[in-house]
Amino acid sequence: MPWGKGLGLATDVQNADSEIRHLRETVNALRDALEAKDSDARRMRDDALEIAKAEQDQLRDTIDALRTALEKSETERHEIAAEARHAAEGEVTQLKRTIDALRGEMESLASDKDAALIAAQDQHRSEIRQMRDTVSALRDKLEDANNG
Repeated sequence: MPWGKGLGLATDVQNADSEIRHLRETVNALRDALEAKDSDARRMRDDALEIAKAEQDQLRDTIDALRTALEKSETERHEIAAEARHAAEGEVTQLKRTIDALRGEMESLASDKDAALIAAQDQHRSEIRQMRDTVSALRDKLEDANNG
């Protein structure tokens, strides 16, 4: 019987070795699967970080482009406002000159009118004096004719 017990022990050892090998293979397979999943997870993380970095770069570029466009728009707005102010100032200056010229013409016309009126009045007075002188001379002649 010792032989039978020995066979049982050898079988037990063999079974235990077989189970240990199976467990080692399972552990190795699980380790390989875990390493593969870890590698996949790292790759996915790296891909996600790369995508996020690309999106950040794209957003920075968009922000920079918008900032540049805003600055350009602001500069153009200032230039347009300055041009409009300059044009308006030029128009105001021209209108003032036109008003001054028209005022001068009106004053000249008023002065000419006053001078013409004074000349007409002087002419009229002169004509009245001349008529009085004529009437007076005719009266004198009539009196001389009546007396003579």
